[in-house]
Amino acid sequence: MATTTDTSSWPSTIFDLIDRLVLVDSNMQSLCQSEQSHLFGLRFLSVLTTCLDSFLLLESRYSIVDALLSLQQSDTTDDGIIIIDMCSVERNRILVATHLTGGPSERLLPSRDLEDGDHPYPWPMFSSLPVPTEYRPRSHLVPHRLSRPPQSNAMSQFLEATSSSERGPRWIQDCRDILCNSLKSQSLGLLEDALASVIEQVVEALVRIPDEVILPLDSQAGDAASEPLNAIQSLGVDVVIRYGQYLKVLEGSGDHTAALKQLLQQTGGFLKKRQRVVESPLYTMKGEYVGHDWFISTLFLLFWGNAERVWKFLLNMSQLLVSCYLWIPHLHSSVHLPANLATSGIHPSFSSTAHNIELLLQAEVPHVYSAFRLSGFTPAQMSQHWLHQCFWNYLDWPEICTFICVCIVMGVDYEVYFCVAVFRHLERSILEATQQQNLLLFLKETTLRNFKCAEHLDYMQSLEQKYRSIVMNDLRDISKP
Repeated sequence: MATTTDTSSWPSTIFDLIDRLVLVDSNMQSLCQSEQSHLFGLRFLSVLTTCLDSFLLLESRYSIVDALLSLQQSDTTDDGIIIIDMCSVERNRILVATHLTGGPSERLLPSRDLEDGDHPYPWPMFSSLPVPTEYRPRSHLVPHRLSRPPQSNAMSQFLEATSSSERGPRWIQDCRDILCNSLKSQSLGLLEDALASVIEQVVEALVRIPDEVILPLDSQAGDAASEPLNAIQSLGVDVVIRYGQYLKVLEGSGDHTAALKQLLQQTGGFLKKRQRVVESPLYTMKGEYVGHDWFISTLFLLFWGNAERVWKFLLNMSQLLVSCYLWIPHLHSSVHLPANLATSGIHPSFSSTAHNIELLLQAEVPHVYSAFRLSGFTPAQMSQHWLHQCFWNYLDWPEICTFICVCIVMGVDYEVYFCVAVFRHLERSILEATQQQNLLLFLKETTLRNFKCAEHLDYMQSLEQKYRSIVMNDLRDISKP
């Protein structure tokens, strides 16, 4: 006998799929093998939420965290103990990964594997927040400017020894040399104590060099009206404040949440004045940048929650080429882009930065490049994933500091060399994941453990010597029609 299937109830969008397989809607029981379907939906959600903006979007639309906590609470014994199965284990992992922010030594993600014996799952289950403290490493030492005695290093001495009038091209080169020497000698005190001063003074010096200014400010640039935050940005503020409090860089009696929100509203108004009206079928091109601004959030933590200082820094940096690539929302529908590029929805960080990453990867790390070709996944996609969220959840905070500092001080082309160095660091793991046919899952869900910028700086400098003329010419082309 022929049977018919009602296709009207099938999921037709990603949101429908999440509603059916993750949130366990009323149609769940109509699916064949409902537990396996739910597990597939959870694994799908786990990959999606590695992108912080995707998580914020889903959280703003579905309250994903509350939904998963509710499912954990309903999946308990009569004694209130959460039943351990593959679905509850996966939900537990997602809850930890989405609520706790941090790199490989700043948070502990629970395993998906069950062990033999009386205690098959050694990680604590939970059905309400906060996340148990067992998921934060006890040995991790976060930067704390008040708990460590003042340090004197070559960089701080150099900054104090010169006045603003003396900071020209020669001073910038000296600053670059001292930064490299400090990183190589592991004198990392500057990354916690003097980083803000380093990038501030370098940017102030660069904007006084006419050839470095490609996006000049008008006289009223700093007077833009504030723009209200959307739901994604507001939820992003909570993530940033929670991470900053864990790092102990947001302390004192000030309202850091209000300060960050005001900073984002202020920069939103500033960016709106630099946007063009775009006629495009793409939803993301209609209006303001829809994601959270992870670059500003990173600066907010780097400047110890001083929003006014961040704002002044951004006004200066917005004139420089580095802002076009590090600060992703800066060129969203920008009047400074050629019309065809602005309306395409393709950010220069993809068309230029990612293109050059693949170019160098093909020449310098051919086995990794070939592995991506075999997998059907591109280095450009993964690079954009890392760069759009400033390596949050992939690198520890000190390495994120190093990334920002190196790109601003050494030049924006170091963004390319940095990513190539990361792929080179992961070469063996990438080849193994390609053989196992799970390269995308591996790169999305794996932190960059043991990657230290200082250990790869010589390699990055060798790439600069070989490719800077090619890479920089391409990066500067954004302002040409």
